Amino acid sequence: MIQRIQSLYLLLAAIITVVVVFIPIGYIYTDEASLVFTSFVLKEDVPNGAIKMQTLYIAIILFVSAATSIYTLFNYKNRRKQTKINNFNMILLFVVLVLMLYIFPDVLFSREGYILNPEEFRFNYWIMLGVLPPFFIFLANRAIKKDENLVRSADRLR
Repeated sequence: MIQRIQSLYLLLAAIITVVVVFIPIGYIYTDEASLVFTSFVLKEDVPNGAIKMQTLYIAIILFVSAATSIYTLFNYKNRRKQTKINNFNMILLFVVLVLMLYIFPDVLFSREGYILNPEEFRFNYWIMLGVLPPFFIFLANRAIKKDENLVRSADRLR
């Protein structure tokens, strides 16, 4: 199970997804306050700062994605099911990327009045780690497909 390369890719995708949950997504700097945008909340950038908005959906989706990667890792005997679950997981990760990088900063925060102009919001560069899990899942799907083709070719020889 772990000796296969797709298992390593899925494990890396799960680990990086969990790491992305705890990285701040961005910061809002205005004249009135400094806010930090995380996977859980938008809050003031001071210790025990006031919570301005809940963004818990992002964290929930990321944890579901990590759990899906782990589930797929242990579902190694059914390669077709693995690829279907991986495709679902990639869609889930792209949805969360759109939420993190577009919907919350550009739509919701602007509508609530936290961001008045685009220069007030700055992304944390480390959040670009969120692009790696879909890439690793894609690589895992390619490796699973190679294994499936190898098994089929061995069945033809018998």
